[in-house]
Amino acid sequence: MLGFSNKDIKNIDNALKNLVDENKLPMASGIVLRNGEEVYRGYYGYCDIDNKIPLKDDTIFRVFSMTKVITAVAMMKLFEQGKFGMDDPVYEYLPGFKNQKVLFLDENGNERFEPVKTPNTIRTMLTMTSGIPYYHAGRTRCADHMHELYKYINNSPYTDKPVTTVQAANLIGENPLEFHPGEGYQYGLSIDVIGGIIEVISGKRLGDFCREEIFEPLGMKDTDYYVHPESLNRLSCFYQKDSTGKYVSGLTKVDDRQLKRPAFEEGGDGIVTTTRDYAKFAQMLLNGGTYNGCKILGRKTVEYMSRNHITAEQSARLGATMSGTKGYGYGLGVRVMINPAAADIPSSLGEWGWYGKGGSWFCIDPAENMVIVFNTQDISPNANNRKSSFVAAVYA
Repeated sequence: MLGFSNKDIKNIDNALKNLVDENKLPMASGIVLRNGEEVYRGYYGYCDIDNKIPLKDDTIFRVFSMTKVITAVAMMKLFEQGKFGMDDPVYEYLPGFKNQKVLFLDENGNERFEPVKTPNTIRTMLTMTSGIPYYHAGRTRCADHMHELYKYINNSPYTDKPVTTVQAANLIGENPLEFHPGEGYQYGLSIDVIGGIIEVISGKRLGDFCREEIFEPLGMKDTDYYVHPESLNRLSCFYQKDSTGKYVSGLTKVDDRQLKRPAFEEGGDGIVTTTRDYAKFAQMLLNGGTYNGCKILGRKTVEYMSRNHITAEQSARLGATMSGTKGYGYGLGVRVMINPAAADIPSSLGEWGWYGKGGSWFCIDPAENMVIVFNTQDISPNANNRKSSFVAAVYA
């Protein structure tokens, strides 16, 4: 079991500080909780480099795909209420999934389509075994189709008919699949679909459901699907390295759409939060679903979420296609460590969590009774791997 001496804490702090001092990241924040107590909290660098605004405890980050874990927890609250079965066909909630087809290419590169052998289910959505890709053009023909769809979805907020969460989920269902449901692993938009299902089942908007059932009970006061105008001055800028190695703006500080509540609250993306807020969420999960006397999920539900739900072949696909996931399987919206010897960083059997494309990352380690939450805002290539020295220092 890990014990933290003053020297250990100093080494952890140096590891976080060095990420910024050595120009590996534009800024870095980290929180370590062990046995329910805060062991370390640190912030280095500037959330606005040009204006020399330092990173602080209340700095707001875009955490991108760490949104997925919040959505999965929201869905499992409905599961505990008996509102759905894991193997319910998605088309029972979203008609866009009624007649799904798998895309294949013939020897001449022409597209052909085959009806799915079995329908997509809530289980295949939560485990990313649905065949639904992301929208990155040029990767696969299915992804090209999704890219065209997302041009429309992303432009819609600037029209008088913005696409809603449920509408987006149905449109995703009309896109061709990479493989027959359950037969592969494809990290993609499946959890965005779960967001639509939550709205259909609960009768509430996804953001409202998460706010009422998760954020407010946990005291996550700086967490939402958009940046409240009064909090804009606390939103971190986003950076990437230019050809000289200097950090320059990678995204606008705030998109016009982010200052108002979006019609499409993405289950897989879009949450803004602070490191301290997300640490409360992670500690709740480590505690088996409770935090400060507030129960969000049952202990067995959290255990069910954080077990590996995919095959060895699917796990190999995960490790080969997603940064920092060697040695992991996949649960319900989360990575799950199944082979620590194969991992890129120190870990424990059963450790679980996820990350976001801007460098945000968290883990829940039941074996060590520990939570680590790390945040930065860097869209440069391999930014997601740069937290490794900080994590290694925590485990040292």
